[in-house]
Amino acid sequence: MDNIQKILDYIEKEKNIKCVFVVECGSRSWGLKSPDSDHDLRGVYIDLDKIKRNKHVLFNDSKKINGISEDKLYDWDLWELSDYLRALKKNNSSAIDWLISPICYRGQNDLKLFQDTFIKSLNSHVFCYHHFGLMKSSYKKWLDPSRNNKELNDNEIITEKIKSIKHSMNISSNTNSEQLLDVINKNMNDFQYIKSLIKSKSDESFDENNINIVKNLKKILYVIRSALSVEYILQKEEIPPPDINDILKHVELTFDKTLIENLINIKKTSCKTDSFECPSWVISWVNDINEKMTNKNIKKTKEKYIELKKENKNKKVQTCQKVDNDTYINFYIEYIKNIE
Repeated sequence: MDNIQKILDYIEKEKNIKCVFVVECGSRSWGLKSPDSDHDLRGVYIDLDKIKRNKHVLFNDSKKINGISEDKLYDWDLWELSDYLRALKKNNSSAIDWLISPICYRGQNDLKLFQDTFIKSLNSHVFCYHHFGLMKSSYKKWLDPSRNNKELNDNEIITEKIKSIKHSMNISSNTNSEQLLDVINKNMNDFQYIKSLIKSKSDESFDENNINIVKNLKKILYVIRSALSVEYILQKEEIPPPDINDILKHVELTFDKTLIENLINIKKTSCKTDSFECPSWVISWVNDINEKMTNKNIKKTKEKYIELKKENKNKKVQTCQKVDNDTYINFYIEYIKNIE
């Protein structure tokens, strides 16, 4: 905790900002901490320079403040207040994850104020669609038995990264110098990632006598957490808690919950490099959720999701949101008043 406070103090002084709130987001807040888990610090800031702060609002040119410590035990990503409020209004999944995090390192009272004001506006249908998509993509990328070739998987990632770089270069001519710098930095990061994939040797093995892939346990549990979140939302129609243990307590499953509990307990003493064979029941469960969502719920969920996106473009469409635009604006104004 002392190291985290020192990091946040340094960022505030170096960037001339005030951290509104900073939370843990990742394995530690999801109940999946292991001995070598790092700290994923996520939060919201305001610029103490009035000119910069007003430029953020008027020209929407604010920047994320991110970085990683030299020992790679701490990484951080902070969004400017107006950006965060816009993301929250659109039910951005990252913004929601931060809002409901059970671990707060700075700004506990401010986080509570955000929660009291905005949790009622969160759209569980959008969050369900997010976790359903995350479950499917993570499963396909990490656990799908048909994808037994890591080289094939890496090649697809490289292809997607190249497409992203091409797209960003196409739009870069229409951006200002600061935005262009962000595009260049992102592309450089993508190039470095592509380079690491090409150079790296496979750290996964495949047993030809068994259709299951040997994987990092963390990846298996990430798929399970998203699957549990989908089940929770379908059963309760509300945002699930972030901790996988809390979600597990409040959902009904067609198989023994201790199967998941056992994996969580193993994760607590395992390391990132430990391999683990993906259980067949996970594969069956993911397939069941795919069928359930496709046949019964995905159309309704997609409609809610599309409806919300339309509402953000024009105000003619009714959604389940209970917080109007003025609430977001007034929240921003009142918060800024309190620091001036």
